[in-house]
Amino acid sequence: MARSELESVRAVDGPCVPNCCRVLRLHGRSLPRFSEQREFNKPNDDRVLHVVAKCAQAVMEELAAIVTAYGLSDEYSFVFK
Repeated sequence: MARSELESVRAVDGPCVPNCCRVLRLHGRSLPRFSEQREFNKPNDDRVLHVVAKCAQAVMEELAAIVTAYGLSDEYSFVFK
């Protein structure tokens, strides 16, 4: 990330603050439009919740450094050691 074109990324590149966790938040892009096109039940369609939970589980199984994950609305957050 030190070679990033984004000044804000270069400014924070370096070691983390001791005893703090890193959190990666993934935001669902255009989820309302996606859901409307597929006629999903609102606010939470069980089919979508199941797929998102399975995807998060697969990510956690792949990356051992993740301590926990949680979803809210159309985003998922992963907490790293």
